[in-house]
Amino acid sequence: MLAAWPHANGELICLLNNDALVHPRCLTTLAEKLKDHTDIGAVWPYDAPLCWHTELKVPQSSEVALMRNGTHSVTGANMWLPLLRDYRQCFTGSGVCMVFAKRTVEYPFPEEYFAYFEDVFLGWTLQLKGLRVERVPEAVIYHAGSATASKHPGLRPLLAFHAEKNRLANLLVFYSWFKLVQAGSRWFTLVRLMPLLVVAELANLVGSLVALLSSEPTSARIKAHIASRMWLIGHIGWLLRLRKQLQQVRKVQDHRIISLLSARLTMQDGRLGKLLNSFSLTYCRLVGIRTVELISQT
Repeated sequence: MLAAWPHANGELICLLNNDALVHPRCLTTLAEKLKDHTDIGAVWPYDAPLCWHTELKVPQSSEVALMRNGTHSVTGANMWLPLLRDYRQCFTGSGVCMVFAKRTVEYPFPEEYFAYFEDVFLGWTLQLKGLRVERVPEAVIYHAGSATASKHPGLRPLLAFHAEKNRLANLLVFYSWFKLVQAGSRWFTLVRLMPLLVVAELANLVGSLVALLSSEPTSARIKAHIASRMWLIGHIGWLLRLRKQLQQVRKVQDHRIISLLSARLTMQDGRLGKLLNSFSLTYCRLVGIRTVELISQT
């Protein structure tokens, strides 16, 4: 991205993974949607299985009508569950394929963001600026999914390191330290979320200790966990500078963005997962953090 960006002179920019194939009408459909709506910062397509590509299959209108989008947790984790009721509504798009106008983005994401959560960085930046991110299911890509990681399993500890440092970096640079979470509240966002962040951190550490990726040695998972935190500590100056840049373009308060996020801490549906999610949802309800679950219940 760092090398290609200066040469991208078009009005619209498309981020596209190397493990995705594009329907002939995909990019045209995305471009038309973006040009017709000035309040949309980025659009992304329906992510179809690679096996659909042979017949250039697209989802039926009945399938689209039932579609719900996933989102992310308030602690930054992927939460790709059917939580957002409007199939076009998103917190952020997927870096597998995303189209945005170059005039709205000075640079998609810092070069320090490698491999994962760089699409979250871009989407969150657009949300701060008051621009929506929308999914366009009429546009279709065919995606293999984790093709590079599957072919090179030795990269998994490195990818785990980057995923964790980028997830945590997003929380530190985007959440407000001084803006109100919602009208009438004087709790700082990060302070208010701190109990959930601590619980999520402990759960993450336990997951590292039991080696969630069974093909990896436990020591490699733990090293990636520790290394990601140490990297953030060593780059605190960079984080503060990046945070300052992002907060200067803020037009939207945190409570509006949090309304697109989930209170869930994990997608795991076992006994421990249900306990963690129940605790988190109850906490959010008590302190008035209105996540997508609480808004849908209102």
